[in-house]
Amino acid sequence: MRCAPLFLSLLAPIGCSTISAFKPGLTPSPSLLWQYKTGSDVYSSPALGRDGTVYCGSDDGFLYALTPKGALLWRFQAGSDIYSSPALAEDGTVYFGTKKGVFWALRPDGTPRWSYRTGGWIWSSPAVGTDGTVYVGSKDRGLYAFAPDGRVRWRLETRSWLRSSPSLAMDGTIYIGSDEEKALLAVKPDGTLKWRFETGGSIPGSPAIGGDGTAYVGSNDGCCYAIHPDGTAKWKVQTGGWVRSSPAIGPDGTVYVGSADHHLYAIGAHGTVQWRFRTGSWIRSSPLVARDGTVFIGSDDGCIYAIRADGSLIEKYGSTDAVYSSPALDQRGVLYFGTDDSRIHALRVGPAPLADSPWPKFRCGPANQGRRIP
Repeated sequence: MRCAPLFLSLLAPIGCSTISAFKPGLTPSPSLLWQYKTGSDVYSSPALGRDGTVYCGSDDGFLYALTPKGALLWRFQAGSDIYSSPALAEDGTVYFGTKKGVFWALRPDGTPRWSYRTGGWIWSSPAVGTDGTVYVGSKDRGLYAFAPDGRVRWRLETRSWLRSSPSLAMDGTIYIGSDEEKALLAVKPDGTLKWRFETGGSIPGSPAIGGDGTAYVGSNDGCCYAIHPDGTAKWKVQTGGWVRSSPAIGPDGTVYVGSADHHLYAIGAHGTVQWRFRTGSWIRSSPLVARDGTVFIGSDDGCIYAIRADGSLIEKYGSTDAVYSSPALDQRGVLYFGTDDSRIHALRVGPAPLADSPWPKFRCGPANQGRRIP
């Protein structure tokens, strides 16, 4: 079941910013600020710059930079579909990968700084370390570590495609899921394998790192796992479908994750399911936790849901197609996300910024650096 659309965009040429027009017969949503139409599906999840610039990729092969008001600053033609979500370094460099296996580093003005061709499709979204090292996985089975100037510091050969996105713990450990290997890998900063934790399915999502170093990750075996820093199991929770959604952590340690069984799960620190919230379809998007405790999650039913910390619905915002992209939230309380109908959306959802927690959203912070917040 798909949500009734609350808003539609005016038709506009590709590359032109649009101001929303509302579907006849429906009350206009006061939360919608703007939509921007790209040339194809938007699976990529937005990254937010310090100046409010919104960066997001599209299947049309362009990486877009938009102002907070939805106007185009620039777009970069990367040569093939962009499923990877951009990450922003401290100096403003924008990192992302493409379906043709090219990893790009762009200057803040959208011009190329460097690129590197891997041997396979890059679905993985990069992580940026405190020293500027950039980590990303590839379908060529390699986990790469790049220096800021584009030199390959190391490449770890794994047993399978790395669709998952790497996450960095406070001690420098790199966590990434694997597909055919069906395992979470813990990698030392020098590129050697620390340990491998096997699950019953592939791991396409990105791990979340808790305040005590626990890694939380979903698997296509239908479980969400909590794994100690030494690689031993803490707990696992069985859902009713595959888990491609990446977990987020609330201020009280609650772990939130979506499932193909249509539900968003809230899991306590000891692995007890506190509540489930049912949406209208699969959940491939990842949750975001705001400072007031509100949890935002997209669904393939075409809605973004705002849910209280007790599991009750605040509101749902209907788009025109599935929401695979994971939301980002700025300091003004504006939520950004992409949809399968080729649009990037901006919604006013309230004054609350991101939660003060170790991992409040996909890729952790607004810049999508994939690095645990102290």
